[in-house]
Amino acid sequence: MHVIEKVCQRISLRKKNERGATLVLVSLLMVALLGMAAISIDFAVASSDKSEAQNAADAAALAIARECAVQSTNCSSGAAQTEVNWAISQNSPGKTGSAAPAPSFHNREITVTVEGARSSMFAQIFGDPDLNVGAKATASWDHFPVAGPVAFPVAIGYCDWLLYKRGVGEPNNIRLFDFGKLTSGNLINPGGTDRSCTYNSPDPGIGPQTLRNNRDTMAWMTDDVLGINLFGNCELTNPSFLKLYENFLTAFDWKVACDSKSRLLERDQVIMIPIYGIGTVTIRIPFIGTTVTLPNRLVTLGFAPFQIDSFRNTRLFGLITDYNRSNCRMWSATGVLDWTCEGIRGQFIRTSRPIEGWEYGTHYGGSIAPDLGAVKVQLTN
Repeated sequence: MHVIEKVCQRISLRKKNERGATLVLVSLLMVALLGMAAISIDFAVASSDKSEAQNAADAAALAIARECAVQSTNCSSGAAQTEVNWAISQNSPGKTGSAAPAPSFHNREITVTVEGARSSMFAQIFGDPDLNVGAKATASWDHFPVAGPVAFPVAIGYCDWLLYKRGVGEPNNIRLFDFGKLTSGNLINPGGTDRSCTYNSPDPGIGPQTLRNNRDTMAWMTDDVLGINLFGNCELTNPSFLKLYENFLTAFDWKVACDSKSRLLERDQVIMIPIYGIGTVTIRIPFIGTTVTLPNRLVTLGFAPFQIDSFRNTRLFGLITDYNRSNCRMWSATGVLDWTCEGIRGQFIRTSRPIEGWEYGTHYGGSIAPDLGAVKVQLTN
């Protein structure tokens, strides 16, 4: 009995001696917990700051890329720095930024860096007064239309595109392109109506080539490579196999078939038009990589954005001509009493705005895709 009492007395005494130990332990742990909480708060603030810096870098990179893609005079070091500064002021004030390399249309890429430091809220207690925050964004303009829905089954020659193309800031270059044809044999209309030019392929494995096309002509086309008339629905399902018509179709054939599509064309509308060339050409075989030279060949080089200004409408038999019509009607039940669309007035433009329904890429027909005015701008990093 005395033994039990002594044991109980020792336990009671030990408890009295350990009073306050928990408080000391909690106090020590609170320091660590508060430190972790402080670091967490600073980390959250830094993360938010980095997100704002990333927004500024993304916005500046895309803006500079768009200017370079359309070959604007704002594709310069001074204009780029102005764009960077503006993006920072709107998204992440207090930071500094730069763009590299020096903006140039031919670089096809720009990287914007945004960086800066901000005072920490709690981390300075541990000797870290500033938090360094930075972000980078890279934008490119190296993708061009390679496949998509052709609004109207006509093509324009490369030499016409080369002669009449319009850059950003340049005066309007609106031209009339009559609907025409290609004859059999040498594939050009007689009477000296063809135009010749030099095509410099973007593919380093293919040298300069002399091409020609019908002068100021929108040539009817089909995807039929066998020569069978598949023009009944006025569609072009695969522009890579473009074939231009060698003979005029009857009025009933093409005017009736294309009337519903032509009426969808509008002033100021931008449509993608296949660009063709005729000549002894060198092409690269897809998936093989070898080149082959073909004499007197008609090829589709790519697709160019064309902005419609108006339409050339003529009554049948050429009685009346109007070059400033707002619509394009090919045919109607009353025949000779109605206007018929005989051509389109417009101009080639440069644009970085995506064309609906079109696929963009870096290669077309096995070779590097040419830049014919429609450029896709995208963030790559």
